Amino acid sequence: MVEFVTRFLAEFAYVGLVGILLAAGVGLPIPEDIPLMVGGLLAARGYVNVYVVFALAYTAILIGDFMIFSFGRRVGP
Repeated sequence: MVEFVTRFLAEFAYVGLVGILLAAGVGLPIPEDIPLMVGGLLAARGYVNVYVVFALAYTAILIGDFMIFSFGRRVGP
């Protein structure tokens, strides 16, 4: 069971991190800090590459913020 969880985290950590950060950026009521800390923990334990996590997290946060900004700009007050 532990091997399955380890393989699952290693395989889907990047997709999960990006998905959660994008969802938080467009209004899901969770702070963006929690997925960032989980990504850092996975990188510290060696499940994922720290540089890839940094690049994906940075990009996902910018895209999520841009999406909500664009929606607000088009729809207006």
